[in-house]
Amino acid sequence: MGENGFPLSLPSSQEACAVIGQEFRVRGGSEDHGVLLLEEVKAERSRAASTAWRMPYSMFLRGPSGESLPQGIYTLFHPAFGPLCLYLVPRSRELRTGAVRYEAVFD
Repeated sequence: MGENGFPLSLPSSQEACAVIGQEFRVRGGSEDHGVLLLEEVKAERSRAASTAWRMPYSMFLRGPSGESLPQGIYTLFHPAFGPLCLYLVPRSRELRTGAVRYEAVFD
């Protein structure tokens, strides 16, 4: 853990895949924004094409219908990972339900 209580490392794509279908509690500043459901983990490029020390990937999370969270840094909490400071970008809105899909990139 770092000095502010945040983990010094982020989950690998394999660790993230293990929690697909599970919820992450979301906070922005002092506000609780409810939960996001992890729907998909997608590799950005193959390890052979990557110069990164680990496989770059994206996590796609689904939020509730209604107003979307603005693009920005949020703290997501999951029992397997503890608090994660992630930059979330709203990507799409499901027409039928109004649910919002967010992306967090790990590069």
